Amino acid sequence: DEFPVQTVAGHRVALALQERPEAFKATWEAEVEAIWVQREAFTDGGDASSSTGGSLQRRIEEVLRQESARSASELMHLKVFHRFAELGLRPIPPITKGRDPAANFGHVDPKTLVQGLYSKEALELVRDHVMSIIGEWDHLDREFPLQVSTFQAGQVYAISALFGYSLRRADMRFRLDRLAGLAEPRSLAHYIAGFGRDEAWGSAPIESREAEETLELQVSTLFGDVVELQKELLDALDLAAA
Repeated sequence: DEFPVQTVAGHRVALALQERPEAFKATWEAEVEAIWVQREAFTDGGDASSSTGGSLQRRIEEVLRQESARSASELMHLKVFHRFAELGLRPIPPITKGRDPAANFGHVDPKTLVQGLYSKEALELVRDHVMSIIGEWDHLDREFPLQVSTFQAGQVYAISALFGYSLRRADMRFRLDRLAGLAEPRSLAHYIAGFGRDEAWGSAPIESREAEETLELQVSTLFGDVVELQKELLDALDLAAA
């Protein structure tokens, strides 16, 4: 399947994305509303009794909660795919064993990947982040592809996604503070550099478990099980050192 979905809600929205893109927004919003209603029912349901029937009911509700969380993550993931489609970008297929990763990449204008996502000041920090990754390889011959392990690629991908997420939150906070007169008219870089521990922590973590699972889903879809990939890399290094 083109989209890694398991839930009923995920399949409905994925079908709309594939076959009826014009209906994606309405379908997505309807499924999100259904999840919200289901969660409200959990909240308003009260405590189950201590009887056998109550125990069974609790187990059923726990399964439904897990299904609801999975559905929410899949819907968020599909919204990312939809945004890619709006930008005219085709997400790369999974990078799996036996496939040539270089064949998955076509020409992409880097500006398209950040268009509308970041302010001008934030883009400077994105550029610095990218250069911090490729800078140590800048001296290599560009005529030959750089080979890295799938684990390394997945790790860099996840770190970059977290960086972008945290940067957007910090940038929004910076603009709000300037509007409220709480921040001096200095650069975003200076603003972030002045964060204390609490402020830095407040901008760094992903706000919801569903959003965190969405990132994990995207990384595992592209690169596979990162933990297993790390083990394979360490085993290969031990073998080479033997």
